[in-house]
Amino acid sequence: MDRLHHDDPPWAGPYITLARLAPESDQAVPERRFIGRSADGDRTLLVRLPLPGADPARWATETEGTRRLSMAGFLPVEEAGVTGDLPWCTTPYVPALPLPAALRAHGGPLPEPAVRALATALAGTLVTAHAHGVTHAGLSPAAVLLTTGGPLTDNAMVVGSDTLHDLPARPPALRFRAAAGDRPRRRIRPPRRKQTRPDALRARRSTE
Repeated sequence: MDRLHHDDPPWAGPYITLARLAPESDQAVPERRFIGRSADGDRTLLVRLPLPGADPARWATETEGTRRLSMAGFLPVEEAGVTGDLPWCTTPYVPALPLPAALRAHGGPLPEPAVRALATALAGTLVTAHAHGVTHAGLSPAAVLLTTGGPLTDNAMVVGSDTLHDLPARPPALRFRAAAGDRPRRRIRPPRRKQTRPDALRARRSTE
């Protein structure tokens, strides 16, 4: 947890931002996260904002899509709004540890049973989402939060199939992105087969 930076908003809607959840230095995160509190001090929650440079309209559309969804394994969106030109959303605050921090605290890779349990839970979450027509852009270690109730994955990059047509278009070079940090991801192309010209093939056969 860090102090607010000079360019962090002091408010997000009716909520005061108290502290920044420090991103992992070696891991990209899908959004900015803050500890927030209601003005009367009665509620503490997680305030989430798009990363600097991200498309705020797209982020807001995706967040609104996930606000209408209720699915185990995803961070729920309780409220969503816009302060000035900056969209924001809130989720209930629960003690959680990002996966990279858990690995550091453990001092290395997790035991195989823990890895299998984590993978099974995350895979089950994605299977359920796909069965409901929801598209998830991918997973990154920093987007996986470990809680006492099981792993949660960030849903800022989750889009309901009924909202896909509302998303602002992206430039072609930016259409393939990882959920972590919304950075361009290279397309993997299959290896090319060597093409043999027909005349070369006929000449080779004539010598056989």
